[in-house]
Amino acid sequence: MRWLKIRERRSSNGLTARSAASEPSREIVCCPIVEKNLELSFLFGVICFLVLQISTPLICCAQAETERKDFEWFSKGSSILYRLDTSKSRDRYYRNKLDYHNRLQLDSERKCLVEAKVYFDSIVQYFPDSSMSNMALSELGYIHFKLGNYSEAKAIYRKLLSGCGKKEEDWAINSCMHRNLQQLAKISLRQGDFENGLKLLDSMGRYYQVYMCGYQGIEANAKIRHLYGQCYIGMGKMEKGLDFLVPDILNDYPYNDSTHVDFTFSLLRQRYGLARLETMFKEAFAQVRFSKRNGRRRHYVKFAGRKVWIPQIDSQNSVPDPAQVYVDSKFLALINRGN
Repeated sequence: MRWLKIRERRSSNGLTARSAASEPSREIVCCPIVEKNLELSFLFGVICFLVLQISTPLICCAQAETERKDFEWFSKGSSILYRLDTSKSRDRYYRNKLDYHNRLQLDSERKCLVEAKVYFDSIVQYFPDSSMSNMALSELGYIHFKLGNYSEAKAIYRKLLSGCGKKEEDWAINSCMHRNLQQLAKISLRQGDFENGLKLLDSMGRYYQVYMCGYQGIEANAKIRHLYGQCYIGMGKMEKGLDFLVPDILNDYPYNDSTHVDFTFSLLRQRYGLARLETMFKEAFAQVRFSKRNGRRRHYVKFAGRKVWIPQIDSQNSVPDPAQVYVDSKFLALINRGN
C-alpha cells in the first residue's frame, strides 16, 4: 500500500535480523499524511459529538415551544367562539322565557368571528403539520360560513372531506365524512341549491356519527331532520317538509342555532292562521300518548296531523307534566307573542 512504509531492520553485517522463526522483523510506520488525517477525523468526531449534545435539547425545546404556541392559539380562538355561542344561548333562553331581545348585535358577532379567525389562520399557515391544523381548518370553515363566505367555507369542507380517508380508525373516518357532508349541505341550503343539499344529506346515511351521550345524538338527529325539512320546503314540497319539522317543535335545544321552532311556527301560521293554531296546539295536550320501540317508551301528542315528541327528562324514559311542557314551550310563547 502506498500509504504505508514497510521497513526491515538489518544487522550491522548487512544481513537481515531474523527472529526465532527465521522471519524478518518488520516495523509498520504510518506516513505523516495518514497520521494527520487520523488526527483530523478524531477531532471532527469529537466536535460532532459535542454539537449533538448541545443541539438536541435546543431542538426539543423548539419543538415543545412550537406545540405550545399552536395549542395556545387554538385555545384563544376556541374561547372566543365559545363565548359567542354561550352568549347567543343565553339570549335565546331569556328571549324564550322573559321575552328579551337578543343582546348580541350583528356587528359584535362579526367582530368576534374575525378575531377568532386570526388565530386559526395562523395555525394553518405556520404549523400545517401540527395536530391542531385540521381542527383549526374546521373552525375556519365554520367562521367563513357564519360570515357568509360560502365559497371559502365550501373549499375548506371539501378539503377536510378529502382527508377523511387518511384517518386510521373506522369510526373516525365515518364521523369525519358525516360531519363535513352535513356542513356542505348547510352551505347548499344557504345558496338556495335545495336539490344538492338533499343529495348531500342522503349521502350522510352511508356514514355513522359517534356521540358522547344519547342526548347529544338526539339533538344532532333533530338538526338533520330540520335540514331535510328546509330542503323539501325549498323545493315546494310543503307536506313532506312539515313531516320532518313538526315532530320536533317541543325540542328547542339551547345550542341549536337553526331556529327550528321559529321556522316551523311561521310555516304553520301561514297555513292555519294564528287563532286556529292556538286552538290546535292547546287541544293537542289534552291527551298524551306513547309508543314503544326497542323496549323504550316515547311520549307524544298529536298536532297538525303528526306526532310531536315530548322531550324526556331522564334516562328512565320519564315524561314531565304535559301541562308544564305546554306552558314552557317556545311554540306557545310564539303564539302569545303573535297575539
